[in-house]
Amino acid sequence: EREEVDHGRKGRSTPPSPARARTPAPPLSSDRSPAPSCPELQSPAPESTVVVCGRVVVLSPLLLLLLLLLLPPPLPVQRQHQLVAMASVTPASEKTCSGDGRGEGSDTCATTEARGEQASQRQKTRREEILQRIRKRRGEDPDDVKAGPPLAIAWKAFGMDFGNGELTINGEKLYVDEVPNSGHDGTGYVIWDGSVVHAKYLEHSISSELKGAKVLELGSGTGLVGLAASLLGAEVWITDLPYTLPNMKKNVERNAKSIEAKGGAIHAVALDWKKPEDALEYIPLKSIDFVLASDVVWVEWLVSPLVKTLNFIARLNHRKDGKSERRGPRFLVAHQTRSTATDKHLWDELKKNSFEINKLDSKVMHPKFRTPKVNLFELKYIPGNTNELAGR
Repeated sequence: EREEVDHGRKGRSTPPSPARARTPAPPLSSDRSPAPSCPELQSPAPESTVVVCGRVVVLSPLLLLLLLLLLPPPLPVQRQHQLVAMASVTPASEKTCSGDGRGEGSDTCATTEARGEQASQRQKTRREEILQRIRKRRGEDPDDVKAGPPLAIAWKAFGMDFGNGELTINGEKLYVDEVPNSGHDGTGYVIWDGSVVHAKYLEHSISSELKGAKVLELGSGTGLVGLAASLLGAEVWITDLPYTLPNMKKNVERNAKSIEAKGGAIHAVALDWKKPEDALEYIPLKSIDFVLASDVVWVEWLVSPLVKTLNFIARLNHRKDGKSERRGPRFLVAHQTRSTATDKHLWDELKKNSFEINKLDSKVMHPKFRTPKVNLFELKYIPGNTNELAGR
């Protein structure tokens, strides 16, 4: 009866063949555990077979190939060792480094420091490459780099969606598009923190003075500050190098209706700091009331052209007509330190060109749009001034 059950043919009259006869199982005793449900074969199976619950299943070559393709490949031995090592290492944040570098977790700390140095070096190299391309674009010697502290470009302090009008000026949404990943080397496609601080300062502190005034912005980039001034009722000329004009004019068009409704006007034109006199043909430089600049000096070789332009505009407006004397426009500059060497060069050049520098109190800035990184300065043109820079 047991043989018939094993063959799955209960009531079968033909006895099993001798080759497949099974040895009677020994009687179970109380001290013996039950036999496993899938006993292993005594003889090895061919390579083209698999064992399923004690039975040999023959696989065709095609099915075997399909199984091999579906199964994930095993990890290399070296990678397995790396994963084991990583799993066994305590995170660096949980270890301490001693002063002599031999404390607990010193290897991990040393590795972290090395990686940080490598990342810093890569960033420095990338900045140098960008500077060389910009110099080449401007027709200057790409390798003419003055020694000084490393250039530092900090991350943005104001994470706003400027393109969708999250920044408002005088009750109106200001739409300003940037051009990310454009493939160009200029910095005029980006909205920098100094522009945001400057624009909200105009609204917060001197909006009444801008109504009906003539305003010139230098290094406008996207045009954000000049657009803000026009929303406050000023007639504004936003200027920069020619490569910025398409995006700048696009931003002017996006805000045209709001500017007109507020009684302002705006013009986007090119102005090269090396040849500021060329702009006399299309900008009334002799009757400008305000000159604005925001975060426009970040390397030393930009200082001399900028100061030359400021001095040129100041001299055009500082004149005597009979008994009256025009003192020239107000120069308002938002500045963020990128290099101490660049700052020193800037202050020295302004002093040589008869400018007095006054740092404005941070209280005049908009309380929600200020950052310790950005300072506001007012420049006063005083012909023949040789005194030390005010406020420094």
